[in-house]
Amino acid sequence: MSTTMRTPTPVRAAEVQQPTLNFEVQPDGYRTYFEDDYWRLSDFSCSSAGVIDSELSFLSGNLESWQARSVLDVGCGRGRHLVPLALAGYDIVGVDVSVRNVELAEHAVKEHKAFAQVLHTDARELSLGRTFDLALFMLTSFGYHSDAENLRLLQSVRAHVRTGGHVILDQPHREQMISGFLNRSWVEVGGHYYLMHYSLDLHAGVRDGWLTVWNPGGEVRNYFHRLRLYTSTEMRQILEASGFEIEAVVGDFTNPLTRSDTSSRRLQYIARAV
Repeated sequence: MSTTMRTPTPVRAAEVQQPTLNFEVQPDGYRTYFEDDYWRLSDFSCSSAGVIDSELSFLSGNLESWQARSVLDVGCGRGRHLVPLALAGYDIVGVDVSVRNVELAEHAVKEHKAFAQVLHTDARELSLGRTFDLALFMLTSFGYHSDAENLRLLQSVRAHVRTGGHVILDQPHREQMISGFLNRSWVEVGGHYYLMHYSLDLHAGVRDGWLTVWNPGGEVRNYFHRLRLYTSTEMRQILEASGFEIEAVVGDFTNPLTRSDTSSRRLQYIARAV
């Protein structure tokens, strides 16, 4: 994540609650990590119109190439991709494990007068009674469970993708993240102060992330998530084990990945359901 570090405005100690930094591991922390505080940070650091347009151009190009009409958006968040694709005429269903994100996505659908279904569910337990031409895992919507549970998630999604359909799985580039690993950083966004703290276990291929947010009124909130950082070889193995076959790997939604590429921040795995 690229952020601009700023010098905070000094405040008197009596004006704010003294922060309690919570570095506990919360197994289900991902369920609430990616909500309002996170979206404020995301809007500030990595959600420019240019970035979103690049993602949508990439998706639209593939959808047109495959003549795909139906989309399952797994971990749809606020509807960043769901709403534009719905407005473009695609039959799209979004699912998210966060009640708050479902509320935000439903609001976005109504606000833009789009037609899309948004469901609150754990994608490991999907039972929609239909299949789709394409499943999406955008903006690191995959990797928050054990390997066995991540496999179960992909298998659940595979059951909802028609044979010959596709999945696009957008993940951080593991090697690039490791090479530029930053243990701690902070930023101020609209009077909210964010402290991001990370630990990296290279042997297990896991990154733990803690987020502490100081709000203007002095309230302090703590969040946690654990992300499994798969190598490209591991991604191929888990996708194949779930019934997908990789057709291409792309860097930052634009360039086919080369074996020596460590410059792309994100990788997009494009796989066909077999």
